Amino acid sequence: MSKPLPAFLAALILIFAAATAQAQQIDPTNKGDMTFTRLDVSSICPDCSVVQAKGEFTKKTMDEYRNFVWKERFKKNIYFVFDSNGGTIKSAIELGLVMRTLKVNTIVGRASIRNGEIEIDPANCASACVLAYAGGVTRSMPQGSKLGIHRWAPLDSESGDGKKKNSKPQLMDEEGVAIVQKQVALHLKYFQMMGIDLRIAIPLLETPYSSITWITPKDRSLWNLVTIDSKLSTPADRRRPILFLPVTQPIPGKPTPGQDKLPSNANTAHRLATEALPSAL
Repeated sequence: MSKPLPAFLAALILIFAAATAQAQQIDPTNKGDMTFTRLDVSSICPDCSVVQAKGEFTKKTMDEYRNFVWKERFKKNIYFVFDSNGGTIKSAIELGLVMRTLKVNTIVGRASIRNGEIEIDPANCASACVLAYAGGVTRSMPQGSKLGIHRWAPLDSESGDGKKKNSKPQLMDEEGVAIVQKQVALHLKYFQMMGIDLRIAIPLLETPYSSITWITPKDRSLWNLVTIDSKLSTPADRRRPILFLPVTQPIPGKPTPGQDKLPSNANTAHRLATEALPSAL
């Protein structure tokens, strides 16, 4: 029998269901709905799955993710490379929870295979994308990649599809203030669960949702937003960082390690992820 999500996570997803994080002054080349693309790294690491996640988080993102998992079963070592301006917070949080449960390694960048190696070009992960990226058990980014944060859009200024209904400031009663305060608490609880230093709250809450604050490399390290850089290295003869994957060789006649533990379909994958979540609290 499937276990329910912790109460604070269920409330978090419900509260953010209609909220869409907006960002300005960000890379316009990664617009469009989120897509998931598998890189064929079988000749480099048979035990590895490397996935490029590019575009904006929308209401359809988790459906796209489940369809992707249905077609592309994960191997033992999973890497998600994010290139996103943000989007719907609910979808980003849900994907972040799955990332953590499946012990995914997250990276900010654009992955490609060149000369038999995986190169990571710099990219942005802004707004809601940071929530999904935070789900990684290791988090890394090459020089030039950026993490951007800001406040989320007020619920009373957004429609269900993320379009603004009223851009004028609205006075809130006691109940409205309580809702906003609960949003803040649940948002920070999510970061805390992912091991992020809560000092991130200062620029997050200070930055209007119509703008963006890019987190400095120093703060990314201090706040545990970058946990490991050893997987990314730029050799002297290369211009771009290389993602170094574990060197493994499958035994002939035996399944790829971890494959026998994979869920049979995407719905089961999501259920197992949410069932395992309480033990991480």
